[in-house]
Amino acid sequence: MPLKSASLPVHDNAYLLVSLCYLPSMERLSVGVLRSRNSQFTHSLDSKGNLKKLSCDKMESYAKVTLMCGGEKIKSMRSSTITVATNTDLIYNQTFGFIVPSDFLDETTLIIAICIKSRIKPRDVIGKVISGPVDYSSNDKITHWGRMLAEPRPVTEWRVLHL
Repeated sequence: MPLKSASLPVHDNAYLLVSLCYLPSMERLSVGVLRSRNSQFTHSLDSKGNLKKLSCDKMESYAKVTLMCGGEKIKSMRSSTITVATNTDLIYNQTFGFIVPSDFLDETTLIIAICIKSRIKPRDVIGKVISGPVDYSSNDKITHWGRMLAEPRPVTEWRVLHL
């Protein structure tokens, strides 16, 4: 489920608080999915990529982090499931660790998807964030991924959720 450049924000103010940290000595990439803000879950993408309107008042949500290298999926991890109402901020507070040799960082991409599940459908994506070497800098400003590589400590940033 790659994030395409044509992807649109979920809505103007939907954000996900993400923490990134890379420890070169351990070759460990840590990804923290902390919380969402202004998450109005009115639409989602089904497994075929079609936009659909959500109709339930309560649902279960989880975060899924996928590590890609050279365009291939290497590993996926997911958070525990939380029950939410349709217009709430979600608190995940979970960290995921991946072993990534420094030689592969230039080919590594992270896709963080916020998903919902129901009795009928196992998973619908309601928003996602992408991080990787394609966004070292933007408009002469170092991005989240670039700051992670420059600083040996967790770098936390609010990221816009996209469909």
